[in-house]
Amino acid sequence: MRRGLRLAGLAGLLGCLLAAPLLGAPRATARAAPLAAAPTLAAAPRVVRPGATIQVTASGLTAPPGAVLCLGVLGPGRNVELGIAPAFRLRVGTIAIGANGAGSAAVTVPGELTSGTYRLIVGGCAPQPGLAPLAALAATTLTVVGPTAAPPPPRLPATGGLPLPLLDRALAAAVLLTAAGIALRRGARRAGRRAGRARSARRGIGGD
Repeated sequence: MRRGLRLAGLAGLLGCLLAAPLLGAPRATARAAPLAAAPTLAAAPRVVRPGATIQVTASGLTAPPGAVLCLGVLGPGRNVELGIAPAFRLRVGTIAIGANGAGSAAVTVPGELTSGTYRLIVGGCAPQPGLAPLAALAATTLTVVGPTAAPPPPRLPATGGLPLPLLDRALAAAVLLTAAGIALRRGARRAGRRAGRARSARRGIGGD
């Protein structure tokens, strides 16, 4: 009995000695992997006129090195989704993505865009040429303002011909000439009547 208790005590002591290094060892803590940055897209400038050139920069994209993605514009507003005219979904260019998931490209704003706010997107190229990406990996906004209104051209009369200012002058000159002609004809008639009366008077005097 005593021998059994001694053996049990020795076993307990040996177990404590073996467990001590393990209890004193620092515990390994699991570290969470850093979150990848969300894809972003930027344009400069962001307020443009149709036909202007902008610089587009993308970052945080997950794509094979050397991948080429497409850029497109949707809008104005939510007209594309709502089926309201005018609605544009146009491809405006491509952008090459480097090993760091970033890239930049210069693109031209389509000249047919009307004034309004558009979404500039980047994504895989649609199979239809000229169509914006069907799914956006990143997006930003782009405001298009209308071109400065040009002065209206000179108006022409309905039958064509001279501009109105010149036509008005020509009409005024024609009226003056017509009035002068009428006055001359009236003066000639009056002079003729006076001459006739003078001849009649001379004949009466000669007869006497």
